[in-house]
Amino acid sequence: MANPGDDCGTAVTDFPLEAGDLKGTGSTVYFVGNLDRMQQITGCLLPPSDTLTDHCGFPFQYRLDWAADGDTMTFNADDGAAGDLPNYLIKPWQKID
Repeated sequence: MANPGDDCGTAVTDFPLEAGDLKGTGSTVYFVGNLDRMQQITGCLLPPSDTLTDHCGFPFQYRLDWAADGDTMTFNADDGAAGDLPNYLIKPWQKID
């Protein structure tokens, strides 16, 4: 069973789940997945597939709004993606020095 105090709310993995670029302005960030980069990092095969275990998954693309307050940062997904992004939204992020 998932323990949000120890993992990202659902599972723990020892490999990258996403690779891509962060873009944005102001308090909005866009994550744009990059399949070529994911293939280089993990060795997964292209084309992407949800059913073939050795293939890359389909790239994630989403928008998050963020706010910083002292040593914490919170994210908000107003575009309906919150159900797909629990690791960003589960609780505020803490700055680590």
